[in-house]
Amino acid sequence: MDASQCRNADWEIIGFEDGSAGRLPSYLSNYRKACAKYDIIPELDFYLRGHANGLIEFCTEANGFLSGKKGLEYNGVCPRGLSDNFLAGYQIGLRFYIVSSAIDKMEFCLRNEQKKLKELRKELRHKEEMLIQDSTSESDRRRLLNETKDARLKIERLEKKIFHTRKDIQMKQYEYEQLSIQYGSQG
Repeated sequence: MDASQCRNADWEIIGFEDGSAGRLPSYLSNYRKACAKYDIIPELDFYLRGHANGLIEFCTEANGFLSGKKGLEYNGVCPRGLSDNFLAGYQIGLRFYIVSSAIDKMEFCLRNEQKKLKELRKELRHKEEMLIQDSTSESDRRRLLNETKDARLKIERLEKKIFHTRKDIQMKQYEYEQLSIQYGSQG
């Protein structure tokens, strides 16, 4: 905050905005530090009144769900009378986040596995081409033959791994769909 913002601040509105964003009341210390440069002290009572009203807006089941679904950490800002609804939504949203994150990680692994498979197949084709060239010596042919066998085994293992990764992704996508069905429009 600059000098003008500190002088003209409506501390109740600032408190409301912080509360409705789910910030702890201790966030006021940021304003204290900024305004101390100009010898201005935030009005604590107004800030806290606005903050409490902002928490009423924030601490809803819907906001809990959105916070959980984004994977945000709950910092215990909701007061006793409001925390149960918030946490009920938060736990559901967190389930969506966990499943969605698992899908993202598996899809990342799948892309890496597919890239590796493509490289192995290219490497195998190159070795097979060298194997049948007239200029390849007998000892190189033996070596290349062993290397092509190894490459085929690696490809086979990787294809199985890709198959299982795809199955795992499908299972997690099904789990996500079931959450969406169970919780309707929230998901």
